[in-house]
Amino acid sequence: LKIKRAHPILDERPTMGACEATGASCQCSDGCAQPCAPSIPFNGGTTSSRLRETVNKLRAENKLETLVGAEMLEQLGATAHQSGDSQEAESLYQEAVSIYTNLGALNSDEGAHLLASLGAVQGATGNMEGALKTFQATLKLRTERGILETQDGAFLLANLGAATGSQGDLEKAIQYFDQALSIRVKTDTLQTPEGASLLANLGAAKGKVGDMSAALMHLEEALDIRRVTGTLHQAGGALLLTNIGAAKAEDNDFKGALKLFTEAFKIREMGGSLHSVEGVMLLRMLAEAEVGAGRRAAAAEHFEQASRIWEQLNEALSSKG
Repeated sequence: LKIKRAHPILDERPTMGACEATGASCQCSDGCAQPCAPSIPFNGGTTSSRLRETVNKLRAENKLETLVGAEMLEQLGATAHQSGDSQEAESLYQEAVSIYTNLGALNSDEGAHLLASLGAVQGATGNMEGALKTFQATLKLRTERGILETQDGAFLLANLGAATGSQGDLEKAIQYFDQALSIRVKTDTLQTPEGASLLANLGAAKGKVGDMSAALMHLEEALDIRRVTGTLHQAGGALLLTNIGAAKAEDNDFKGALKLFTEAFKIREMGGSLHSVEGVMLLRMLAEAEVGAGRRAAAAEHFEQASRIWEQLNEALSSKG
């Protein structure tokens, strides 16, 4: 059994994650930066429709090409992404970037945050090359401005590592993850759900290049943090347990793997995410571990369940086509 993949650049559920103390960036459970509200404050009752009305009014009055207009676009983009419309969010962020660029204001802390949000939604829409270029531009900007050694910088490097890994350059991805890890240690933010996501990504990447001892060390540290912070019972937690189980199965520790796969199975079953490609992968891994542990009857049942879900997924895909 191999560790199948690093965590994706964006969680499959486009929800806002938990903001850290800066309030400038958010991160979802699988280690991806989410676009957050920019510096312009809004009360809790502000709705997407009111934001859109404001943007339309500024556009009609030819006042959108201003910093205030760009921040309104960024706010609306964050709202669109939160509601799951990544394509609209990308369009709004692109327009905001254009305004910042035309005003000569992109080389700023606000510009760095905007670019990071744009990269996140580019990843969400599958534009991984675009996301990678945007994150690299953000890295250059943050480095030049001396604002990389921050929590936001750690978010950026984690996303850059995930984007780089998705393009096949795992060694470079590991470098970015290691740099992000160093910043989290310095800023005392490793023992957080975001730190756990970073360690999970780093461990998965280490496993994919064959460094299983380092992979297991990082993955188990991530697991400890998720248990302490109460964030294990999420899709990211199930994936983390699956990866640790895979590492143990690689070392022929089938009993240890079986315990972890079973816990991941329960999380996915309770959370309704077992009926998925990841759920099928988990069921097959669980069955193989059961074979290794001598539990052939249970293995046969889980192999059959995996096949049944796989067929249902294919049927659903065929009906859409």
